[in-house]
Amino acid sequence: MPTPFSRSVRSLKSDNFTVVLIGLCVAVTFLLIWMTWFFVAKITVYEISNNLEFTTPETIVAEFPMTAQGRIHYGQPAYVRLSGDIGHEFGALPAVVTKVDNRPKDKMVRVELFPYVQIPSYVYPDENLTGVVEIEVEYASPAKLVMRIVGQYSDTPKVRTSPQENRY
Repeated sequence: MPTPFSRSVRSLKSDNFTVVLIGLCVAVTFLLIWMTWFFVAKITVYEISNNLEFTTPETIVAEFPMTAQGRIHYGQPAYVRLSGDIGHEFGALPAVVTKVDNRPKDKMVRVELFPYVQIPSYVYPDENLTGVVEIEVEYASPAKLVMRIVGQYSDTPKVRTSPQENRY
């Protein structure tokens, strides 16, 4: 049986919509917090190389592709993550860039790093020692990274979106 019009109008007048207004205020607050994070937060962007070798206990040499040229500089912080049991023993080794050598004919950028943690002498002579070098190259907001992925910033390198793109 249909509701008479007078009853529906009366029920609308008696409802003050407080629950809806509170829900709308909460939703708008969360949206503003998310937008602030999206445009203001700083995310560290790394250049990554899987090609590293220990020349001495105080020097690690890594090679990066030429796309890293101009982005890696003296004094930048880096992390060396060794693979295998040694990697689990030491974790991420903090390091700093001490020398950058651009080699256009090899299409590589050769970087020397100084680890802050003293590596025991039984580790570095190992010829099969592999790992990953990550160098902090910049800080970017999530909005800037999204714009790079869709191609709006053509003067900066694309952000790698899959692990397979990290192999050199």
